Amino acid sequence: MSLHCVRIFIASTLALALVPANLVAQQSKVLAPHRQIAPLAQSHHQEVLVPRSLVGGFWMIDANRKASIYLRNGLLTSSITVTPNLYLSNGVRYRLSSLTLEPSGVAVISINDGLSQHRISPRAILTGYVELEYAWGVGSSLRNSNQH
Repeated sequence: MSLHCVRIFIASTLALALVPANLVAQQSKVLAPHRQIAPLAQSHHQEVLVPRSLVGGFWMIDANRKASIYLRNGLLTSSITVTPNLYLSNGVRYRLSSLTLEPSGVAVISINDGLSQHRISPRAILTGYVELEYAWGVGSSLRNSNQH
């Protein structure tokens, strides 16, 4: 075999090696059968909302320390309106603006900013706790617990 024939043989072998194997024996696609996923159920009946509260969340602020409240709505299909109340260590209550959390929503509330709206110096050394007021419906607890 001459040197020229060996070069052609090597070049043709390399060219075949560069062709992907799936192109040689490519099969047609077969789509898997599937069914549509039903949307989350929405209830259209009137819910009886019951006022509730959650107490806790101790906090402390001063000139160098900032405090925040992190809220997460665990409901998948319902929004919820929350009103934070800040209690100082001497028992004085400051009501902050209400906010609505969308389904599975998250919000961050600055305690420093909330107290500043009530004309309390952000440099004051204060401690206290948080109370969250909200209204919860009997039908919404059943509807949302079935989705998990």
